[in-house]
Amino acid sequence: MVDVSVVVPCYNAEPFIEDCIRSIAEQTGVSVEILAVEDRSSDRTWDMLCCLAKRFPALKLQRMNENSGQATARNAAMAMASGRYVALLDSDDSYRHPDVLRQWVAAADAGELDLCVAQYTTQFENGDQKHNTGVPLLQTPDKIGSALTSPEIANTAQSWQILFRQSFLTETGLKFSQKLRQREDRLFFIEAFCHAKRVSVIALDAILYRVHPGSTMRRRDYGQMAQFNLHMEMMSIFITQAREDRRISDDFERANAVAYWRQLMEYWNILLIPALLDDPQAHYLEPTEQDIEVANAFIALINKLTRHCGPFFLDQAIQKHGSAEAMKVEGVLDVARLVVMAERRELLVQLLRGQRLHSSDLRTLMAQTDLPWAEAAVMQYLRYSRSASIAQEKVTDETPHLASLVKRVILHVGTPKTGSSSLQEFLENNRFRLADQGIWYPVYGASRERGMRRNRTSGHLGLIRNLINNPGNDFHERRIAAEIASFGKPIHTVILSSENILSHVLFPENGTGLTPEGDPIGQIVKALGLEQVEVAMVLRRQDNWFQSYYRELLSNPYNQFLASPMTFFKNLEMRGLFDYDKLISHIAAMPWVSRLHVSGFAQMREAGGSIPWFLDILGHDGVDLLGNSALASNLSLTDAMAGNIRLLKLQHPIRGRVPSLFNAITTSQDLRDVQYSLITPDQWTKIDDRLAAGLAAFDKRFPGEKPSHRPASGKNALLPVLPVIAGNEPDHLWLGLTQDSNNPMAKHLSHILRDYQTLIDEHAYMSTSKSWSLTAPLRITLGAVKSIRNRLRK
Repeated sequence: MVDVSVVVPCYNAEPFIEDCIRSIAEQTGVSVEILAVEDRSSDRTWDMLCCLAKRFPALKLQRMNENSGQATARNAAMAMASGRYVALLDSDDSYRHPDVLRQWVAAADAGELDLCVAQYTTQFENGDQKHNTGVPLLQTPDKIGSALTSPEIANTAQSWQILFRQSFLTETGLKFSQKLRQREDRLFFIEAFCHAKRVSVIALDAILYRVHPGSTMRRRDYGQMAQFNLHMEMMSIFITQAREDRRISDDFERANAVAYWRQLMEYWNILLIPALLDDPQAHYLEPTEQDIEVANAFIALINKLTRHCGPFFLDQAIQKHGSAEAMKVEGVLDVARLVVMAERRELLVQLLRGQRLHSSDLRTLMAQTDLPWAEAAVMQYLRYSRSASIAQEKVTDETPHLASLVKRVILHVGTPKTGSSSLQEFLENNRFRLADQGIWYPVYGASRERGMRRNRTSGHLGLIRNLINNPGNDFHERRIAAEIASFGKPIHTVILSSENILSHVLFPENGTGLTPEGDPIGQIVKALGLEQVEVAMVLRRQDNWFQSYYRELLSNPYNQFLASPMTFFKNLEMRGLFDYDKLISHIAAMPWVSRLHVSGFAQMREAGGSIPWFLDILGHDGVDLLGNSALASNLSLTDAMAGNIRLLKLQHPIRGRVPSLFNAITTSQDLRDVQYSLITPDQWTKIDDRLAAGLAAFDKRFPGEKPSHRPASGKNALLPVLPVIAGNEPDHLWLGLTQDSNNPMAKHLSHILRDYQTLIDEHAYMSTSKSWSLTAPLRITLGAVKSIRNRLRK
């Protein structure tokens, strides 16, 4: 018995078939048979296969009597298979290297697997390649799972990513559905996953997947959509049966459903939009009545297939970077599902075109669908609007001013690391519920980060920045007013939340004055066209706040913050942000502050946290309000993690590598357990001396908060650097060279760059914060460093 039977369906594969067959025949360390089934091509594919059979004895040929489609061709080949394992390979693809099958078989044997999933590389028409690691390695203790335990295997894109144990295929009787000429692939491997008891995923880069104009997956027409409709109908029947037989988990079913809605939004959208228009023939594609029926059937079938699943934005299994992942996490797919269930075709067209839906439409969708997860999905969608332009909220000459619409504006300005993110998340979750009681947390200006940190909110920081920097421009004020006016309900209170007002980000460098021009709160009031606002803030003990805030800034891999602890401390001290008594009395004396609500961090926590504390300010009893989202997360990392992120930022890695490196840092148990401190004992001594008076005043005003943790006296523990960070190719190549004392170039660099690391840290921070001007000698030194670095790179 041979080790692997490789099934190759062939149709019009003349440009690629030789590469494909040769890549199989040249596999080493395993015995292979190549089962090629030619499906009556119109080019020279059959002639080439006959020639290749003379060169490669392992190649066995079969020719179909008529063109029957890929599913039938694959089944014919699989019926001839005699190997212990069966692999599938399309005729325009190839194996990445001669050791692929040996490694694949070894992994399958070691785990006694039914199915072994590998990775692949995509080659585009211009020759560019992209390695795909879309199926993550399983997290089960033995790295083996199934559709019941490991929903992440639903990330599999094609059946040729899987090595199948031949006895498993025989026992289950699995075959490709011959009802489908195309679009049969996912149905086959999802059935396989649901029957398999032992599945594993390996990091092996097995397949070179070619994207070219003739590929079936590149074709989009209503005929292909009709095939996909049949596919979804069959998938729905299978999933229903698998659910009843308990072969499938809810998480796996949801992950599989996400894959279909992604296709709707990003692949089939070009055909759905014209079919959904009121005048389809006005579109350049000019769909026929039959095409429109196919499109309507598509929408009905995808709803039938996925209606049992809960909200997609909670899914943690399907992973894909870019817009597809963003649509899932940001609730776009869930809102599209609500739109389909409510039969709102015009809203679906808006979503397919990438347009945002208005809050009034979202409220209607919640009422029309009456699903238990509808409100959570809509709130998730709203929190990621990121100041989107919405037609109903267009600012015109008729747009009223904010002061004429509301009676009360509360500005939450708590210092960083005082529960602000939790409060902002709570307000986002309850936008409509609060609005029903006349309280509005504006969608406009509320921001979220992107990519791997998208679950972190900075509240209205972006809006506040604009208000402070452009106090004479009333656009942002009118934009908030337009949002409230279009909402259709009277609003008496508006909440703006941005903790960074009392931080180095926005607070003036030289303290504040009692004029709007010299004070950020005064500038905000002026820009909003108001007479007064209420200010709510929580103050944390200065040493606790500084330690937590410094770690938080270092822990963001995308900012340029690299300052040393003492540099950052002196900057905050210069701005007066440690002198809480002066800060409180100053804000309370502002004529544009009608009332100041201030609390200590420990007092706020004793009251139940930032949410009960703020509800008390609102005068709200909290009844009928929702808790925080399960995805809310703004937890600090350890000092050792922050130290590794600082090293990562110093290396200036390629942006595409940052997520994987960041993940390695933040999931490291070693970095979680180590006692390393970013702030040394000597630095703490200096900080405590300078904070002595302020700490005494804080403890008197707000008793009960404990001092921050300090490292033990003496030498600070060394920073443990993860190998993945130490091995990352740095931007500053001198870092490695200067460690070689026998290298003449290293000695030369060490002389020039003796204090470069500290110098560049200080420069990056101070120049970014505009707090320091470079001296001429410093500019010369930095110029020399960059010149040497660039020469070394070449």
